[in-house]
Amino acid sequence: MQPWKSDVRHDAARMRFTNPKFRSLLDRRTPGGIEFATATSKNSRRKAPYLKANLDGIKLLPPILHILLFFNVRSLLRKLRSAIGPILALVLFSIAIIFLIRDLKEISWDEFVDGLTGAPPLYLAFAALLIALNYCLLITYDMLALRYVRRALPLRRVALVGFLGYALGNNLGTIVAATPLRFRLYTHWGLRPMQIAAIVVLLGLTFWSGICWLAGTVLLFVPVPVPEEVKLPFSTETLGGILLSVGVAYALICHFWQRPLPIGGINLAPPKLDLMMLQTSVAAMDLTISAIALYLVLPESADVPFALVLAAYLMGITASLVSQIPGGLVVLELILLKLLADEVGNAVIGSLLIFRLLYYVAPLIIALPLLGGYEWSRVRSRRATPTADTPIAPSNGD
Repeated sequence: MQPWKSDVRHDAARMRFTNPKFRSLLDRRTPGGIEFATATSKNSRRKAPYLKANLDGIKLLPPILHILLFFNVRSLLRKLRSAIGPILALVLFSIAIIFLIRDLKEISWDEFVDGLTGAPPLYLAFAALLIALNYCLLITYDMLALRYVRRALPLRRVALVGFLGYALGNNLGTIVAATPLRFRLYTHWGLRPMQIAAIVVLLGLTFWSGICWLAGTVLLFVPVPVPEEVKLPFSTETLGGILLSVGVAYALICHFWQRPLPIGGINLAPPKLDLMMLQTSVAAMDLTISAIALYLVLPESADVPFALVLAAYLMGITASLVSQIPGGLVVLELILLKLLADEVGNAVIGSLLIFRLLYYVAPLIIALPLLGGYEWSRVRSRRATPTADTPIAPSNGD
């Protein structure tokens, strides 16, 4: 193997640049400067432009290069970028708590109780039924993603990973719970890591396509009254137009562009137009059913049109996703309280608590023992499976 194809990043920390052999190696790689290569691929080299310099001033570079070699600048920047999301989510969560506590001080206990008991029991039962159907619909997200990667799995497995993924992800976060769970289960069922990564990206694209088309259309034609203390850079109609434009752009890309694009850190070809239309339809149905469930748990005395509840819910769920707070905790309640308090009254906070219990907490209570039972059954089946070292008992005829 030629010497310049070895990984010299660690060797450079021990070698002096005044060494004639090392200078000749640098001259062979780049006559005008220093350029390192990794041994990750025989025909590809990853260049480090921050290690380039003129050979005339080579004696002045070792201290700087030693620092760059031992404290990899690019890896440090990657770590900082990965930490920005959690830090931002924590800051937004703290701000949302402060504003929510301030608004809760203006709500009396009687108003809170009215919100808890204002919906008829029959409406609560219908809301619970719709949420159960909605979680069945969420399984379709994984089915569409498996169709994209051209892998078929039994329906019971798709239902298991779909329900567990969304029940845990809605409460604990997609990155913390849903994505690791899908990697674990899909790997056990024979999918490759790149296929699983593509599935995770397609799940996000499915949801956001529904948000863009449904929220864009609703906000464009149903203006949401924003409180005076909330200052937005543009109106809700403008926000609807922006979201709808993004949805149309996504549809055009799926129809006319089939080359791989950098999506979610990997290169993926956009889904075909028919698959994209299925994505949008499923996500739009999912969001609509959730909004209907929220509408049913509102107090019976509330005189508010469903279109306004749908628009407010879509704005709340979009803000929850952007904030990266698991389950949109506090953020969803704060936005819906701001947007619906004038129409429903302060009793809406009790209705939001019921919705949180039905849509988020109840599926989590079911998912945790289900996941534990599945893992226990895997352990038992692994113990029951004979290995090559397990002696086989002789039969009665031997």
